[in-house]
Amino acid sequence: MPFNQSGNENLGKALLFLKEFDAENLDEKICELKALQICCRLGFTICKHCNHHQMLKGELQRMYRCDVCRKEIWITGGSFFDHVRKFRPYLASFFLLERGIILSASDLSNVLGISVDMAGKIYKRIAKLVSEKMQGLGSDISTTELSKIVCRRTIETPARQSPLAEEVEIQKRLALCEPEGSIEELKEPELTTNEVAVLALLSELPTTFAAICERVRLECADASAAVMGLELWELAVRLPGDRYILSDRKTKEASKAIDSKSQKSKQSKAVLGMIDFVEERFQGIGRKNHQLYAALYWIFVDRKRWGPGSILQLCAQSRHIPYREILEYVSPPTIKILTRA
Repeated sequence: MPFNQSGNENLGKALLFLKEFDAENLDEKICELKALQICCRLGFTICKHCNHHQMLKGELQRMYRCDVCRKEIWITGGSFFDHVRKFRPYLASFFLLERGIILSASDLSNVLGISVDMAGKIYKRIAKLVSEKMQGLGSDISTTELSKIVCRRTIETPARQSPLAEEVEIQKRLALCEPEGSIEELKEPELTTNEVAVLALLSELPTTFAAICERVRLECADASAAVMGLELWELAVRLPGDRYILSDRKTKEASKAIDSKSQKSKQSKAVLGMIDFVEERFQGIGRKNHQLYAALYWIFVDRKRWGPGSILQLCAQSRHIPYREILEYVSPPTIKILTRA
């Protein structure tokens, strides 16, 4: 059963959506037929031995014999549905995910009548495909920022140690791999919120101190501290008449500082959002699966991208993901996380 109010609400929504799903998918046979039809449309009826395109007649089956070489043709072979015995749990899981309903493996097993292990495998196979679509999207986040939600041991956790020991070992290996004597990067300005606001206002045209106070809505003391800080960072120059402009030499650095502050703010919100998402639905996870749960978080947040039919289409067009690949998967030290919907 869910362990919080949010979990109860999710479970209630899931049961309502499953009634809608069952109205069109009465039993396992219909679900299997839908999956086979998808595989047929995507060309899985071509014989892998002689490249003959098998013409199917009558009721669809999972296995045929090639009309030319007489060898077996498995329609689901090599597809996402390869080795799948029951299709309804997969299609029902797609249906729920496409509507933003993400349950714990325990709750999913209860509503679909499957084992917790199978529910977990379904989620992880889907998440693996979605995570592959995250390249070039979102932001890079160190997994240390997600340590709060790590409370489950995995096969990567050192023997007789806490789940967090997994992250410690990762960071130790990273430290050993860093080249000695590497050139230290120039320190970027660490600006306060007020300094960022004033910096965004300044330009090559002079702005009076009174205008800064009025437009940024700061008290004189706070505005004075902000412009003084910008002068110390050599990002602003004071002119006669208590006017301020951006430093000619530091214009690019100023823009970079604003962008960096904005990006860090987005990343912080994304991290907090994912932490809340995991705690509400799963209570906690193992460190090795950070990227997979970041993929589930993307599905949950980006309802436009992952609307009805999207998960089914992605999986139908994808390769088979064997369980060993999921078992051996380990999230890298820096994962991708969605910072905008």
